[in-house]
Amino acid sequence: MAGIYKAYDIRGIYPTELDEEIMLKLGRAYGDMLTEAHPEGSTIVVGRDMRTSGEVLKNKLIEGLTMQGVHVVYGGLMSTPTFFFAVAACGFQGGMQVSASPSLTCTTASPTRQERRALGMTPALMR
Repeated sequence: MAGIYKAYDIRGIYPTELDEEIMLKLGRAYGDMLTEAHPEGSTIVVGRDMRTSGEVLKNKLIEGLTMQGVHVVYGGLMSTPTFFFAVAACGFQGGMQVSASPSLTCTTASPTRQERRALGMTPALMR
């Protein structure tokens, strides 16, 4: 799991490096950070791209966040610029976006498809 942490986001190949269990843990960890920073409660937006793995990863991420008491607004399918706009314009305490990495998609010889995935997290950008 250590290899998925990058300077500005979390990246890995789904499902070998980044899977549902890791997304649940990431949601819980970010939830703990938000709860510590905002003991009165926090609301964030979660968005995703159109890739098929995004649905299951988003669900586990939201499950982890809500387990820690974070209120989540699901923004649905959204581009990264739209995600950043939503965080800033709507006054959320932060947000998480499940999207593809700019790296090329990898495929294997087996029927299982692997996708490079990225998880971006942001605190509120403007106040």
